[in-house]
Amino acid sequence: LNNDTAFQIFAMYEYLKRQGNNVQVVDCGLKDYKKNYDFLSSNVVLTVNTYMDYRRFEENQPLVDKYIILNYDCDDENLNLNGKENIIYGINNISNKQIEKIANDGYKISSIVDLKNKNIKNVVDPVFLISKEQWLDEINQKSNIDIGADYVLVYSDIVTKEMLKYAEDISRKNCLKMYVVADKIQAIFYKGKRIKNTNIIDLANLISNAQTVVTSCNDAIKLAVVFDKNLHIFDVQDDEQIELIDKLNLKKRIVKDTSRVLEPWQEYKDIKEKMEDLKTDSYELL
Repeated sequence: LNNDTAFQIFAMYEYLKRQGNNVQVVDCGLKDYKKNYDFLSSNVVLTVNTYMDYRRFEENQPLVDKYIILNYDCDDENLNLNGKENIIYGINNISNKQIEKIANDGYKISSIVDLKNKNIKNVVDPVFLISKEQWLDEINQKSNIDIGADYVLVYSDIVTKEMLKYAEDISRKNCLKMYVVADKIQAIFYKGKRIKNTNIIDLANLISNAQTVVTSCNDAIKLAVVFDKNLHIFDVQDDEQIELIDKLNLKKRIVKDTSRVLEPWQEYKDIKEKMEDLKTDSYELL
Protein backbone atom coordinates (compact mmCIF):
# COMPACT_ATOMS: atom_id res chain seq x y z
CA LEU A 1 0.00 0.00 0.00
CA ASN A 2 1.82 3.13 -1.16
CA ASN A 3 1.47 6.41 0.71
CA ASP A 4 -0.50 8.16 -2.03
CA THR A 5 -3.18 5.46 -1.95
CA ALA A 6 -3.13 5.40 1.86
CA PHE A 7 -3.77 9.16 1.98
CA GLN A 8 -6.68 8.76 -0.45
CA ILE A 9 -8.23 5.98 1.61
CA PHE A 10 -7.82 7.92 4.84
CA ALA A 11 -9.26 11.12 3.37
CA MET A 12 -12.21 9.36 1.74
CA TYR A 13 -12.92 7.44 4.94
CA GLU A 14 -12.78 10.59 7.08
CA TYR A 15 -14.97 12.55 4.68
CA LEU A 16 -17.64 9.83 4.55
CA LYS A 17 -17.51 9.33 8.32
CA ARG A 18 -17.91 13.07 8.92
CA GLN A 19 -21.08 12.90 6.80
CA GLY A 20 -22.54 10.42 9.30
CA ASN A 21 -21.87 7.24 7.31
CA ASN A 22 -20.82 3.86 8.68
CA VAL A 23 -17.87 3.07 6.39
CA GLN A 24 -16.16 -0.26 5.64
CA VAL A 25 -12.79 -0.58 3.89
CA VAL A 26 -12.56 -3.90 2.04
CA ASP A 27 -9.17 -4.97 0.69
CA CYS A 28 -9.41 -7.89 -1.72
CA GLY A 29 -5.64 -8.30 -2.08
CA LEU A 30 -3.81 -11.60 -2.05
CA LYS A 31 -2.13 -10.92 1.28
CA ASP A 32 -3.22 -9.80 4.72
CA TYR A 33 -2.91 -6.04 4.32
CA LYS A 34 -4.31 -5.10 7.74
CA LYS A 35 -0.87 -4.17 9.03
CA ASN A 36 -0.76 -1.47 6.33
CA TYR A 37 -3.83 0.26 7.72
CA ASP A 38 -2.41 1.52 10.99
CA PHE A 39 -4.02 4.90 10.21
CA LEU A 40 -7.51 3.39 10.62
CA SER A 41 -9.18 1.49 13.45
CA SER A 42 -8.76 -2.27 13.04
CA ASN A 43 -12.52 -2.89 12.96
CA VAL A 44 -12.87 -0.61 9.94
CA VAL A 45 -10.66 -2.71 7.64
CA LEU A 46 -11.64 -6.13 6.31
CA THR A 47 -9.28 -8.22 4.21
CA VAL A 48 -10.93 -10.58 1.73
CA ASN A 49 -8.26 -12.57 -0.07
CA THR A 50 -9.35 -16.22 -0.42
CA TYR A 51 -12.40 -18.00 -1.79
CA MET A 52 -13.56 -18.74 1.76
CA ASP A 53 -13.06 -15.10 2.73
CA TYR A 54 -15.33 -14.05 -0.14
CA ARG A 55 -18.06 -16.46 0.91
CA ARG A 56 -17.70 -15.56 4.60
CA PHE A 57 -17.86 -11.86 3.76
CA GLU A 58 -21.02 -12.28 1.68
CA GLU A 59 -22.76 -14.24 4.44
CA ASN A 60 -21.75 -11.95 7.32
CA GLN A 61 -21.59 -8.46 5.85
CA PRO A 62 -21.60 -5.66 8.41
CA LEU A 63 -24.33 -3.03 8.30
CA VAL A 64 -22.56 -0.22 6.50
CA ASP A 65 -23.60 2.74 4.37
CA LYS A 66 -20.53 3.02 2.16
CA TYR A 67 -17.75 0.72 0.99
CA ILE A 68 -14.21 1.61 -0.04
CA ILE A 69 -12.99 -1.30 -2.16
CA LEU A 70 -9.35 -2.00 -3.06
CA ASN A 71 -7.56 -4.63 -5.14
CA TYR A 72 -10.79 -6.05 -6.51
CA ASP A 73 -10.06 -8.88 -8.96
CA CYS A 74 -12.99 -9.16 -11.34
CA ASP A 75 -11.39 -12.09 -13.21
CA ASP A 76 -11.47 -14.27 -10.09
CA GLU A 77 -14.38 -14.05 -7.66
CA ASN A 78 -17.17 -11.49 -7.91
CA LEU A 79 -17.75 -9.69 -4.62
CA ASN A 80 -21.48 -9.59 -3.94
CA LEU A 81 -22.40 -6.67 -1.71
CA ASN A 82 -25.68 -6.23 0.11
CA GLY A 83 -27.79 -4.12 -2.22
CA LYS A 84 -26.79 -2.18 -5.30
CA GLU A 85 -27.39 1.08 -3.41
CA ASN A 86 -24.06 0.65 -1.63
CA ILE A 87 -21.62 2.90 -3.44
CA ILE A 88 -18.12 1.62 -4.09
CA TYR A 89 -15.38 4.21 -4.00
CA GLY A 90 -12.66 3.14 -6.40
CA ILE A 91 -9.19 4.07 -5.19
CA ASN A 92 -6.07 3.98 -7.37
CA ASN A 93 -5.16 0.32 -7.14
CA ILE A 94 -8.42 -0.77 -8.70
CA SER A 95 -7.78 -0.86 -12.43
CA ASN A 96 -10.05 0.85 -14.94
CA LYS A 97 -11.17 -2.58 -16.17
CA GLN A 98 -12.16 -3.64 -12.67
CA ILE A 99 -14.11 -0.44 -12.02
CA GLU A 100 -15.95 -0.88 -15.32
CA LYS A 101 -16.77 -4.50 -14.43
CA ILE A 102 -18.24 -3.56 -11.04
CA ALA A 103 -20.23 -0.73 -12.67
CA ASN A 104 -21.61 -3.07 -15.31
CA ASP A 105 -22.74 -5.40 -12.50
CA GLY A 106 -25.07 -2.58 -11.48
CA TYR A 107 -23.27 -1.08 -8.48
CA LYS A 108 -23.12 2.67 -8.13
CA ILE A 109 -19.53 3.88 -8.06
CA SER A 110 -17.70 7.08 -7.28
CA SER A 111 -14.21 7.06 -8.71
CA ILE A 112 -11.25 9.43 -8.90
CA VAL A 113 -10.42 7.80 -12.24
CA ASP A 114 -12.06 9.66 -15.12
CA LEU A 115 -14.24 6.99 -16.74
CA LYS A 116 -17.32 7.33 -18.93
CA ASN A 117 -19.99 5.02 -17.59
CA LYS A 118 -23.54 5.82 -16.52
CA ASN A 119 -23.01 4.04 -13.19
CA ILE A 120 -19.71 5.81 -12.43
CA LYS A 121 -19.53 9.29 -10.89
CA ASN A 122 -16.14 10.95 -11.19
CA VAL A 123 -15.06 12.81 -8.06
CA VAL A 124 -12.08 14.93 -7.03
CA ASP A 125 -9.05 13.28 -5.43
CA PRO A 126 -10.13 12.42 -1.85
CA VAL A 127 -7.13 14.27 -0.35
CA PHE A 128 -8.92 17.50 -1.29
CA LEU A 129 -12.32 16.43 0.05
CA ILE A 130 -11.43 17.31 3.62
CA SER A 131 -10.35 20.84 4.42
CA LYS A 132 -7.03 22.12 5.73
CA GLU A 133 -8.63 22.59 9.15
CA GLN A 134 -10.00 19.03 9.14
CA TRP A 135 -6.57 17.64 8.20
CA LEU A 136 -5.02 19.63 11.07
CA ASP A 137 -7.67 18.29 13.43
CA GLU A 138 -6.77 14.70 12.50
CA ILE A 139 -3.05 15.46 12.82
CA ASN A 140 -3.44 17.02 16.26
CA GLN A 141 -5.36 13.98 17.48
CA LYS A 142 -3.28 11.19 15.96
CA SER A 143 0.31 12.25 15.15
CA ASN A 144 3.16 11.46 17.54
CA ILE A 145 5.84 13.61 15.88
CA ASP A 146 6.77 17.04 17.19
CA ILE A 147 9.89 18.63 15.69
CA GLY A 148 8.72 22.23 15.68
CA ALA A 149 7.91 24.23 12.57
CA ASP A 150 9.40 26.22 9.67
CA TYR A 151 11.97 23.81 8.23
CA VAL A 152 12.85 22.36 4.84
CA LEU A 153 11.31 18.91 4.34
CA VAL A 154 12.80 16.62 1.70
CA TYR A 155 10.38 13.79 0.98
CA SER A 156 10.89 11.12 -1.67
CA ASP A 157 11.21 7.35 -2.08
CA ILE A 158 14.77 7.94 -3.24
CA VAL A 159 16.51 11.22 -2.46
CA THR A 160 19.17 11.94 -5.07
CA LYS A 161 22.36 13.93 -4.54
CA GLU A 162 20.92 16.72 -6.69
CA MET A 163 17.73 16.92 -4.65
CA LEU A 164 19.70 16.93 -1.41
CA LYS A 165 22.08 19.69 -2.55
CA TYR A 166 19.16 21.77 -3.81
CA ALA A 167 17.35 21.48 -0.47
CA GLU A 168 20.54 22.25 1.45
CA ASP A 169 20.90 25.47 -0.56
CA ILE A 170 17.40 26.53 0.52
CA SER A 171 18.14 25.54 4.11
CA ARG A 172 21.41 27.48 4.21
CA LYS A 173 20.14 30.64 2.50
CA ASN A 174 17.07 30.87 4.74
CA CYS A 175 18.68 29.64 7.98
CA LEU A 176 16.22 26.76 8.23
CA LYS A 177 16.65 23.29 9.65
CA MET A 178 16.33 20.43 7.17
CA TYR A 179 14.75 17.00 7.61
CA VAL A 180 14.73 14.09 5.17
CA VAL A 181 12.06 11.38 4.84
CA ALA A 182 13.16 8.72 2.35
CA ASP A 183 13.55 4.99 1.83
CA LYS A 184 16.97 5.60 0.34
CA ILE A 185 19.41 8.51 0.14
CA GLN A 186 21.86 8.45 -2.77
CA ALA A 187 24.49 10.42 -0.91
CA ILE A 188 26.69 8.55 1.54
CA PHE A 189 28.09 11.83 2.82
CA TYR A 190 24.73 12.98 4.18
CA LYS A 191 24.87 13.13 7.98
CA GLY A 192 21.85 15.35 8.57
CA LYS A 193 18.51 14.72 10.23
CA ARG A 194 16.56 11.81 8.80
CA ILE A 195 13.11 10.76 10.02
CA LYS A 196 12.20 7.07 9.77
CA ASN A 197 9.23 4.81 10.46
CA THR A 198 6.53 7.40 9.87
CA ASN A 199 2.89 6.62 9.18
CA ILE A 200 0.81 8.81 6.89
CA ILE A 201 -0.56 10.97 9.72
CA ASP A 202 2.99 11.74 10.83
CA LEU A 203 3.89 12.56 7.21
CA ALA A 204 0.93 14.92 6.97
CA ASN A 205 2.12 16.52 10.21
CA LEU A 206 5.64 16.99 8.84
CA ILE A 207 4.30 18.63 5.68
CA SER A 208 1.86 20.86 7.57
CA ASN A 209 4.66 22.27 9.76
CA ALA A 210 7.29 22.68 7.04
CA GLN A 211 8.12 26.04 5.49
CA THR A 212 9.37 24.45 2.27
CA VAL A 213 8.67 21.01 0.76
CA VAL A 214 11.09 19.46 -1.76
CA THR A 215 9.55 16.29 -3.16
CA SER A 216 8.99 13.90 -6.05
CA CYS A 217 5.90 12.26 -4.50
CA ASN A 218 2.28 12.87 -5.50
CA ASP A 219 0.98 12.71 -1.94
CA ALA A 220 3.39 15.43 -0.80
CA ILE A 221 2.47 17.62 -3.79
CA LYS A 222 -1.22 17.42 -2.92
CA LEU A 223 -0.70 18.05 0.80
CA ALA A 224 1.64 20.97 0.07
CA VAL A 225 -1.29 22.54 -1.80
CA VAL A 226 -3.69 21.75 1.06
CA PHE A 227 -1.33 23.38 3.59
CA ASP A 228 -0.15 26.27 1.35
CA LYS A 229 3.54 25.31 1.37
CA ASN A 230 6.49 26.58 -0.66
CA LEU A 231 6.71 23.63 -3.06
CA HIS A 232 9.61 22.39 -5.21
CA ILE A 233 8.92 19.36 -7.42
CA PHE A 234 11.69 16.99 -8.59
CA ASP A 235 11.95 14.13 -11.09
CA VAL A 236 8.62 14.46 -12.91
CA GLN A 237 8.39 11.34 -15.06
CA ASP A 238 5.21 9.24 -14.91
CA ASP A 239 1.96 10.18 -16.64
CA GLU A 240 -0.04 10.25 -13.42
CA GLN A 241 2.25 12.87 -11.91
CA ILE A 242 2.29 14.96 -15.10
CA GLU A 243 -1.53 14.91 -15.10
CA LEU A 244 -1.64 15.92 -11.42
CA ILE A 245 0.78 18.84 -11.93
CA ASP A 246 -1.13 19.99 -15.01
CA LYS A 247 -4.50 19.75 -13.21
CA LEU A 248 -3.19 21.80 -10.28
CA ASN A 249 -1.38 24.27 -12.56
CA LEU A 250 1.96 23.64 -10.84
CA LYS A 251 4.31 23.47 -13.84
CA LYS A 252 6.22 26.52 -12.57
CA ARG A 253 7.11 24.57 -9.43
CA ILE A 254 9.07 21.91 -11.30
CA VAL A 255 12.80 22.16 -10.66
CA LYS A 256 14.50 22.04 -14.07
CA ASP A 257 17.85 23.63 -13.19
CA THR A 258 19.17 22.45 -9.82
CA SER A 259 21.78 25.19 -9.76
CA ARG A 260 19.05 27.83 -9.42
CA VAL A 261 16.57 27.71 -6.55
CA LEU A 262 12.99 28.59 -7.51
CA GLU A 263 11.60 31.77 -6.01
CA PRO A 264 9.46 31.18 -2.90
CA TRP A 265 5.86 30.68 -3.90
CA GLN A 266 2.84 29.87 -1.79
CA GLU A 267 0.07 31.46 -3.85
CA TYR A 268 -2.59 28.77 -4.17
CA LYS A 269 -5.64 31.03 -4.32
CA ASP A 270 -6.43 30.42 -8.00
CA ILE A 271 -5.78 26.70 -7.66
CA LYS A 272 -8.03 26.42 -4.62
CA GLU A 273 -10.81 28.40 -6.25
CA LYS A 274 -10.74 26.00 -9.19
CA MET A 275 -10.61 23.07 -6.76
CA GLU A 276 -13.67 24.38 -4.89
CA ASP A 277 -15.82 23.95 -8.00
CA LEU A 278 -14.65 20.33 -8.36
CA LYS A 279 -15.20 19.72 -4.65
CA THR A 280 -18.71 21.15 -4.74
CA ASP A 281 -19.64 18.77 -7.56
CA SER A 282 -18.09 15.88 -5.64
CA TYR A 283 -19.94 16.73 -2.43
CA GLU A 284 -23.22 16.57 -4.34
CA LEU A 285 -22.33 13.20 -5.86
CA LEU A 286 -21.14 11.67 -2.60
